[in-house]
Parts: sequence; C-alpha cells; structure tokens
Amino acid sequence: MVTERGVWVPEISLEAMWFGISQWFGIADDELLSVLPNLENFGCNIFAEVDLYVTGATGERPGFCGGDVVDLQQDFTVPQGKIAT
Repeated sequence: MVTERGVWVPEISLEAMWFGISQWFGIADDELLSVLPNLENFGCNIFAEVDLYVTGATGERPGFCGGDVVDLQQDFTVPQGKIAT
C-alpha cells in the first residue's frame, strides 16, 4: 500500500514467505516459532509449502490460524516537515 505522502507500507510480512520455505526445508512445526519468532503476529496471512511449490506436501498452518478475530485500527500522526524553497 502507498500512502498519500508516498510512504510504502508492506501488506505481507517476510514471515509469510519464509513459513512455506521453512516447511520445504523440513523444519518441524513445533520449531517454526524458533525460526520465525514474529510468525504469530500475522495470523493466517502466511503461505504454506503447498502455496509456494508445485510439489509442496504440507498445506497446514498449525497453531497460527483460528481463534478470536480482532479488528484493530492504528492511526499515525506525522508532523509536517519543513518545505525546502
């Protein structure tokens, strides 16, 4: 997403891709949080091995999906910068 001021805000985390890559490398599900410590912060917005590879065997996202849904709104206040003349 690009804001009005031209700031890029990522919509997909690095953990989203590395989750499936870690599965492909054979990292056990109970060890994924050691490899990707921020994984739980992104809920189901991640890619499993089957999403990334044609021969991907694992389509599960164990322990990171489901539960209560919480809608959050975050507002940012950016002070007006100096305008160069």
